[in-house]
Amino acid sequence: GGWGRKGSTRVSLAKVAGILEAYPGLKVQVEGYTDSVGSDEFNQTLSQNRAAAVKDFLAAQGVSVGSGDIVVLRTGWRRKALVEGWENWLAGHPGLGLACAPWLHDKEVAAVVSDNWGIEVSPAAEGTGILPLHCVLIRDLGMMLGEILDLEELAADCAADGVWDFFLSAAPLRVVGGVGSPVRPLAIK
Repeated sequence: GGWGRKGSTRVSLAKVAGILEAYPGLKVQVEGYTDSVGSDEFNQTLSQNRAAAVKDFLAAQGVSVGSGDIVVLRTGWRRKALVEGWENWLAGHPGLGLACAPWLHDKEVAAVVSDNWGIEVSPAAEGTGILPLHCVLIRDLGMMLGEILDLEELAADCAADGVWDFFLSAAPLRVVGGVGSPVRPLAIK
């Protein structure tokens, strides 16, 4: 239930920050699960505090996201379902919150892709509606989203060679007037 950085986490984040400083074009990926032992309110606050702790630490190290970047968010949720079963797949999952929208806009992020089913944390914060981040990112910012991507092999490859920067292509089907499409994403390193 804690959200502060432990000593071992600080060491790991310091290594990551060093790599990201050396290679400013690298994309950042933070993995974790939403806790399920407390109330929705408790878990939401816990997740927000954990995300803020990581964000603040990396920001202090000079890590940044630039214009036109695609944010790849590997939550581990898809892998968790493969290992533990799909029973609670839709019940709730980790992801981005509505508070991320101004940051994504300010950074001029082109797209966000993830291994969960909705990009955003579920359930959303009370009083924000259903899929509030979708409304802002798609409707207001025209941002593309990619959901339920299998990011495990890519993550393993990146971890193996230490190269976290890649070109991501995910062309949609050619459907006139379509607003969504299956894609076959391809990461080229």
